[in-house]
Amino acid sequence: MGKSTKTIALISELLILIIGTIWWIKTKDYEPLIVIIASITAIVGSLIYFNKSSNNKDSTPNKVKIKQKAGKKSKQYASGGDMTINKGKKD
Repeated sequence: MGKSTKTIALISELLILIIGTIWWIKTKDYEPLIVIIASITAIVGSLIYFNKSSNNKDSTPNKVKIKQKAGKKSKQYASGGDMTINKGKKD
């Protein structure tokens, strides 16, 4: 997620929290409390998710990195899908 998208998400969550708080002050009903609790939960969840995704800059959700190590006298095989290895047989 881009930085501007994160900023817009946090600003909208804070705005909902402020509106819910004003609504609760004016009415003292339980519906605004639901809005306040939901917006606080969304803010905390967003902050945790945004911090987690910014810490993992090397890993992207759309790419898979495959690393493979082998010994000195061994052969390495890597495949993006199913693969059959017939050792000692030449086609």
